Amino acid sequence: MVPMFLNKYLRLLESGCI
Repeated sequence: MVPMFLNKYLRLLESGCI
């Protein structure tokens, strides 16, 4: 189970990378 803040952070990183 991934924490909410971690999930959000990963999403932001993916958006920034792509």
